[in-house]
Amino acid sequence: MKVLTSIRKLLVTCSLALAMVSFYATAQGLHEYVFTQMWQALLVSAAIQTALFILNLKLIYFFTLNPRIVLILWATMLISSSLFSFVFISNEIYNTSLYYSDAERIMDEFTIKKCYQYQNYLDNYLIYTKEAMDAYCSVPFVSHSSESNTEITKILDDCKTDISSFTFSSNCAAFHRSLLKNLDSIKSSLPSSYTEQQANDALTALEGEKNNAKTLKNNMLSNIRSKEAVWNNINLRLSQYRNFNDQAFIDLQNDNNKRDTEINSMKAEATQLDSVISALQTCINKVTAHKMNNTENTMESYRHDLMVEINKDAPDGDILDTITSDMFALLLKEGFTSSSYEMTNYFSFKNSLSVRKEILECQDKTDAIIHMLDNKRQDKNAFMFTSKADENTEKQIESWKQLWYGQTNELRELVKSLPLPQDLIIYSSDAENGTVTLNPGINLPEPDRTDEIDDISALERRYLANLNPLEKALNLLHTKYNTMALFSAAAAAVLDISSALMGAFVYTLERAFKNRKTAPATPAVLASTE
Repeated sequence: MKVLTSIRKLLVTCSLALAMVSFYATAQGLHEYVFTQMWQALLVSAAIQTALFILNLKLIYFFTLNPRIVLILWATMLISSSLFSFVFISNEIYNTSLYYSDAERIMDEFTIKKCYQYQNYLDNYLIYTKEAMDAYCSVPFVSHSSESNTEITKILDDCKTDISSFTFSSNCAAFHRSLLKNLDSIKSSLPSSYTEQQANDALTALEGEKNNAKTLKNNMLSNIRSKEAVWNNINLRLSQYRNFNDQAFIDLQNDNNKRDTEINSMKAEATQLDSVISALQTCINKVTAHKMNNTENTMESYRHDLMVEINKDAPDGDILDTITSDMFALLLKEGFTSSSYEMTNYFSFKNSLSVRKEILECQDKTDAIIHMLDNKRQDKNAFMFTSKADENTEKQIESWKQLWYGQTNELRELVKSLPLPQDLIIYSSDAENGTVTLNPGINLPEPDRTDEIDDISALERRYLANLNPLEKALNLLHTKYNTMALFSAAAAAVLDISSALMGAFVYTLERAFKNRKTAPATPAVLASTE
């Protein structure tokens, strides 16, 4: 029994020592974070520790009386003591320098991670809009209406009038008559409403007539050069005569004069052929210009101008708006309804331009945030919290908080401005399958704006708000760098639970001694004698 008594006294003394340390830690936690008066904290801490000390030493014994009430009372006292001890210990160990240094790292990692996440979303969305715009520009535009031949007929009539004004001798007369006849044939080949292919055929015919005129002119010039060579040779022979009354001289001179007249006539016709060729080229240019101004070519021109402007480093929004407005007016003029795939394609393209603009603006915001973080990270003197808490002035901490409030607000605005995923479907007509889809609907996971903003707000409250030390200590348990917080919680728990374990050990020893004392004596075994 003396051994048991000594052990009991020793363990009770140890429990009392732990209770006193816990009393101090709990009182400090209550005074600093709950009560303004120290006597209040001491009184409450004394009550908690006294009750907990008694319960710990006789916990198993009290459990045999009323387990439910005892368990509730013990748990209440244990939580009250350990909680405020944990708050005090964690704030002593986890000093201001370590806290804000970890906060800087965590907020930097959080922000950069979110920015990369948004960048990935924006990059994929931008690729999708580019595919939609490329698909739209690859779909051939087919006009609802054919072009009237009135303008081209007038162009051909004007050309015929110009060419008819020329007079040709036998050398070009046949070509002249054939050309005028062919111009009438070209004009009559165009129906009242012609297609682009029919206009191209008319241009091909005009090019053929122009080439025929060039060939005739080249042949005529070659003939002129031959005649001029003969004329020069004869003229040289004439210069050698001394008797100008010689009949041979007279006949040769008359023949050369006739040849000279033919040469001058051919030169005049060659000059007129130049005018005919020029008139045909003017006609070709006017027909080409008229053809290029039809609906289909106008739409293709709009698309080309759009893609050129879009691919500039700094696209002009006013130019893009003007072109798209002209495209819409052209579609309405053609009579396309809102249910037609041409109009659907236009609206998808228009939406892709709008979305692209939003994406580029968001990318600029994201790049600005990342650039700022990189610069701050490279600046070794930026918010380097010292190891001594008193050197981390309130002014420095407040400046750090204001900087991060600005960053989190920018991040929040970025989340709000992220474009919503929307389908930019482009259709095309197919002879066999009807309307087919070139650009499918979007398949892009969208960041949940509510969750993202909640995460940002939670981070602000955790590290930027002026939290009560109790909430601050509890938050430390859930941070990335929570080793010191877990150690503080374990230390606070050990202070209070150790007494309960010692009490249980004493109770077990007492039971063992009691059982040993009350055990019946073993009967003696008598040796038998023979």
